[in-house]
Amino acid sequence: MEKLKKVGIILMSLCGPRRLISIYKKFLSGDPVFSFPTKDKICCLTIDDGPGDSIENNYKMLNLLKKHDVKSTFFIISSNIFKIPENDNFMHDLVKNGHQIANHMIIDEKANGYSESIFEKKLLECEEILSVYDKYFKEKQIKCFRPPSGRYNTMMSRILQKHNYKNILGDVYSDDPNINDKNFHLNYVRKNLQCGSIIIFHFPEKERRGQTLEILEIIIPEILEKGFHFLTLEEAFLKYNFN
Repeated sequence: MEKLKKVGIILMSLCGPRRLISIYKKFLSGDPVFSFPTKDKICCLTIDDGPGDSIENNYKMLNLLKKHDVKSTFFIISSNIFKIPENDNFMHDLVKNGHQIANHMIIDEKANGYSESIFEKKLLECEEILSVYDKYFKEKQIKCFRPPSGRYNTMMSRILQKHNYKNILGDVYSDDPNINDKNFHLNYVRKNLQCGSIIIFHFPEKERRGQTLEILEIIIPEILEKGFHFLTLEEAFLKYNFN
């Protein structure tokens, strides 16, 4: 199965992810953001499914980003905060270090099968918890949401717009939760990173996704050496007045 997934991603890379996205968007509801339309060498690193269940790995991630002076956007599953007691302090440290936290719902479950009332309720439940760590979260001009598994529908788009959320996907994603191959992911980023790219990786945990730390330790310096600057999604929206 992993080999089959790799073949699909390689074919997508050969066709050009942004070219495929431009076709795909014609069939989508709402206005999801895959990348930013700029010629400036900026990109956004986004990390999904945080925080993890290993406080050691959590702080390895934070310290890695701090070492390279990189700010990231973390899409938080709010129930993950309660996996271990130390995650409460970690979340405060994440925000104190200048990283953006964003809404990834309360559990890791596709939300496009929810009723409208259930989706709205769960969206706002996650928002309420995020507001504990970023007291200005509810009032922010830019709030970001990523649908679990990237699945969303017209109803979700309508509720997101109602609550002032940007629906964020990405243009540099190599299915890292399901493919355990550091070099495969490194090469995918090297080939497909462009100005304004949104990169997607997933939070490391005790028993899986440990490769995320290894990948970022290698790829972040490479991206910086190419003259790119990392911005949070919020910074990119505000700096370039992207709508």
